[in-house]
Amino acid sequence: MTKAMPFSLLLNELITNSYKYAFLKKDSGNIWINISEKNNDYIFEYKDDGPGFEYTAGAETTSLGINLIEGFCIQLNGTFDYQFINHEMIFKFVFPAQKV
Repeated sequence: MTKAMPFSLLLNELITNSYKYAFLKKDSGNIWINISEKNNDYIFEYKDDGPGFEYTAGAETTSLGINLIEGFCIQLNGTFDYQFINHEMIFKFVFPAQKV
């Protein structure tokens, strides 16, 4: 439960942002999610085909969504990166895999 809650809130924030911003002036849009395991880490990739945004140092301090995403990622002991490539916003998260 300690990992499920921040992960579900992270996913909710990403999807909400896609609907709120990426698909604002579109009749439809696409969201892609990929989860894989590599070197004892889970790799979670999320992207949409909205217009994206250019990331600047100012966005990190002024964007509530980016701050929430970062906070949830920290709760999962992970790291994240995002890029804007070919008109797609791509978020990549790396979380340590915990074996039970």
